[in-house]
Amino acid sequence: MDKDYLYQVLFHNNQSIMLLIDPESGNIVDANQSAIDYYGYSREEFQNMEIQDINVLYIEEIKEQMNTLYGENKVNFQFIHKLANNEEREVEVSILPVEFNNKKLLFSTIHDITDKVSSKLMLNSFFSNSPYAVVILNKDQKIVNINNNFTNLFKYNLEELKGHSIQNFISMDNGLHILDKNLLLAYQGKIVNQEGVRKSKDGQLVDVEILVYPIINNGKIVNVCITYIDISQKKEFERQLHAHVQKDSLTQLYNRNYFLNIIDEYIESSQKEFSIIFIDLDRFKIINDSIGHAVGDKLLIQLSQRLLDLIDNNYVLSRFSGDEFAILCKTLKEENEIREFANLVLHNIKAPFYFSNNMIHIAANIGISRYPDDGNYGELLVRNSDIAMSYAKDTEDKICFYVNEMSKEIESNFLITNYLASAIDNNEFTINYQPIFDIELKRILGAEALLRWNNPVLGGIPPDKFIPLAEKTGLIIHIGKWVIEEICKQIKLWASKGTYISPISINISVKQFEQNNFSQMLIDILEENNISSNSIELEITESIATGEINIIFENIKILKMYGIKISMDDFGTGFSSLGQLDSFELDKLKIDKIFIDDLVNTTKRQNLVKSIIAMANSLDLTVVAEGIETQDQ
Repeated sequence: MDKDYLYQVLFHNNQSIMLLIDPESGNIVDANQSAIDYYGYSREEFQNMEIQDINVLYIEEIKEQMNTLYGENKVNFQFIHKLANNEEREVEVSILPVEFNNKKLLFSTIHDITDKVSSKLMLNSFFSNSPYAVVILNKDQKIVNINNNFTNLFKYNLEELKGHSIQNFISMDNGLHILDKNLLLAYQGKIVNQEGVRKSKDGQLVDVEILVYPIINNGKIVNVCITYIDISQKKEFERQLHAHVQKDSLTQLYNRNYFLNIIDEYIESSQKEFSIIFIDLDRFKIINDSIGHAVGDKLLIQLSQRLLDLIDNNYVLSRFSGDEFAILCKTLKEENEIREFANLVLHNIKAPFYFSNNMIHIAANIGISRYPDDGNYGELLVRNSDIAMSYAKDTEDKICFYVNEMSKEIESNFLITNYLASAIDNNEFTINYQPIFDIELKRILGAEALLRWNNPVLGGIPPDKFIPLAEKTGLIIHIGKWVIEEICKQIKLWASKGTYISPISINISVKQFEQNNFSQMLIDILEENNISSNSIELEITESIATGEINIIFENIKILKMYGIKISMDDFGTGFSSLGQLDSFELDKLKIDKIFIDDLVNTTKRQNLVKSIIAMANSLDLTVVAEGIETQDQ
């Protein structure tokens, strides 16, 4: 084959960068097209240049390197070459001595390794200076190097690890399959990022973020790098935050939201019958108000521990709200065993608490709901146990099981209360007047004002249904004032027509009498309508004794001084004492209708009524008997 042709094929048509150099003179004899493109010189320029024109080494260094070529078949060097634009590039030069036209020349192939060198420098810098623990594995998954931060974190040095598998040292036994999977992905060219736990040489567990990625050279994966970032502080913060989300900060019991989640998860996972016990501490607010919240908090902490001491893994205890606790009882299904446990809870709550030599007694009420009869999710079950708890307050043993009728009553009361709030604005109230008749004189002595409510949706609502709800919600204050104003308007209207019926008896709630400004408010309404004090009479019930007695006495005193009479309504059905009859400065006693019913046929009842009348007469009180409908009565 013609040598010129062979030269043309191997040199000028080669895609690699090639130069032909005279080793004696250092002259560049020829350059192929790839060299022309890479360096930026023309062939003519190259043929007038020496090797030192593109090599940044001094000529002596270059000649010294060339002298090593004789006797060698092929040698590789790394140089820095300068391009026509003065840019310097890292190159690897493969030199092969050849004889051409009876002259020894150097056949040089140039490879640009700038990016490779830069990457290697970056990798070395990253490896040495990384603030994280780094380990390098070879293609056989064996450790070849670790940095200082790896030693600082995991307490191993390179001599202990080199040539071994990383799995044998810092990995958890239960996570080996995950590590094997991650390494497999990395050796397939993928990057893996996850969080995990690793074990140091001294047995300490370390929370770490793990980054596994391949190191690629010339398109081939030559190593795998694993970086471990210590995230122990972050994880501890997350654990504390998680505990804050789950736990009540005072008692460290599960809080409301997490407790409901636990119930729902238990329903989903087990589908077994269980019960919810809802506990409400009785009059706990009095402890906070009288002794202080600090003592109240200590009591709650001690109580929580008492309850925890009663239960095992079959129970879950929660501080549901301020003075309310709830227990998920996974194994209690039968009513007798649930009641037995509830009694045990109450017994432990009733045991005295001691703080700074002070002994404190508290009581509680317990409501119970059961899955699935009383609800199919956590919030409904707890709500129904809460409803049952409110009924437990009226029971002897303070324990009550939920029944559907309770919810119906709660819903009914809610509906009534909702409409009651707008009853005045919608003109739904009316006042009826029931005459008070003098049996001896056979004439009307006055009348009792009776409030009636007719709602367009609910219809007629009995007073014994809506009045207690008005008192409970505080609506009675607004309604009571409206009643007084309407009665005064009616008295004024009757007077304008020549009709005089007095006094008009007005029922007044304990809640009204507990208002500091009640007496002045009533007097102002009378004066605004020009109504005399003897035109009305206020009726109270025996429950007045349960209210804020000092405020009530003050209001009664002011009203009595103004000339308004006070009567005791429904006498005999509550818990009045003779001392209270005197304290309230009563003018009249109204015997409850319960004593009048069947009065004719019952001798004991007749004697009881006679005794009440005799007592009232001895106290100079007028007596009114409610519900007399026949001559015999």
